[in-house]
This record gives sequence, C-alpha cells and structure tokens, in this order.
Amino acid sequence: MKRAWYFISFIIIALFSACSEDDAAEEPSPSPFTLTLEENVVEADYFSFNLQVTEEASGGIIYYSLADESDSVPTTSALKNAPGTQSVASSGVDPVSETFRELSPNTTYTVYAFIEVDGAEGELVSLQVTTKNSFLTLEERVVQPTLVSLSLRIKEEAGEGMVYFSIFDPSDPVPAAAELKSSQTSQSVAMKGGGFTFGNFQGLTPNTSYIVYGFMEIDGVESGAISLAVTTDN
Repeated sequence: MKRAWYFISFIIIALFSACSEDDAAEEPSPSPFTLTLEENVVEADYFSFNLQVTEEASGGIIYYSLADESDSVPTTSALKNAPGTQSVASSGVDPVSETFRELSPNTTYTVYAFIEVDGAEGELVSLQVTTKNSFLTLEERVVQPTLVSLSLRIKEEAGEGMVYFSIFDPSDPVPAAAELKSSQTSQSVAMKGGGFTFGNFQGLTPNTSYIVYGFMEIDGVESGAISLAVTTDN
C-alpha cells in the first residue's frame, strides 16, 4: 500500500514540475536594460528631458508619451499602441534628448517611457514635470518670405519689467529663459501689465520654419519662457 502511495505521489510531483517548467518557459525574459528619465529645460509651454539607458542597447527602441497628472498609469502594451506615443532608437549609453511643446503654463504632466530590445520590454518608468508660469503671450502678426512680425502681450496682473525674445531654428536645443538674453537674435523691450507691442525678425530664409521664444523678467525674476512656431512664405 505504501509503495502505491509513493508511486502516486511521485507522479503528481513530476506532473507539477513539468507544468511549472512549461509556465516558466512561456514567460518572456526580463530586459537587462534600465531606462532613466531626467528633466532638462522646463519653461512655460515646453520642456525637454533626457532618456538614458544604463547599458549598451544597440537596436533598442524607446517608447514614450505625455499624460496629464490625472491620467491613469498605462501598461507598456497600452503605451506602445497609444496614438500619441512617440519612439526613438536607443543610442546606447548616450542620453537622448526629447521635447514636448504647446503645453499649458503652470501645469503638471507625467512622461511615461520604456525600452524594448529584441522583443524584451523593460520596466515602465515615469517623470513628473510642472511647467512654469508666464506673463507673456506671442501671436503671429505678419509673415513674409524674409520677415516675421509678431505681437507681444503682457497679462494684466504682471508688473513692470523687460521682455526678451529671440528666434531659433527648430533643430536647435530648446533654450532656457536665461539663454535667450545672450542669443545673437535676441531683442528686448520694457513692458508692463496689460501692455502690448510688436516685434520683427528680418533677413530670414523663405519657406523655412522657425521658433520664436520669449519671456518676461520682473525685478530680476524670470517668468517661464513661451514659444511660437512660424514658417516664412515662399
């Protein structure tokens, strides 16, 4: 009787072990790569951030997306297939810099990202960023082949200060507010709350995209910079 019981127990254990091995074989191997996100430049309606992999990840793809603070945390599968998700090839240990634009000032956002290498997905990581406040708005006024004219308006609640604005190529790294002062195309004008004025950039290239950045400084304190994308006429 004991021999029969031992034999039955052996069969049960063998079957259980075989099932466990099958389950383990079906589970995908975890990615050995760790992705980190780091805040770079943060202004009023845009911010840039770095994506970096801790080890060489040749052939890896990084998927990333921006969400409102109130949105639920996505799965890697949902993130990968979401309409607004962007992707970039991993450059190994060198960080990749990306930018989100046309955001709302003084608002908290969350960046979600993960890396996939040879079908193996890394863990979902996130970065929370809060954009700065701004007293300035930029509006396109006149666009010609070699000229862009825009209006600059200051919110009523702002005090008196200096407004700095400059024009950049879209491929240039996004500038922090302080960098606009030293730009070769930088212009400045004294303004106060509720006021508006016009600014012009001449000698531009026809049928070319540019980005205008501007911010207001009051008593040495910089508000967040904002941006305006423009394209000259042909």
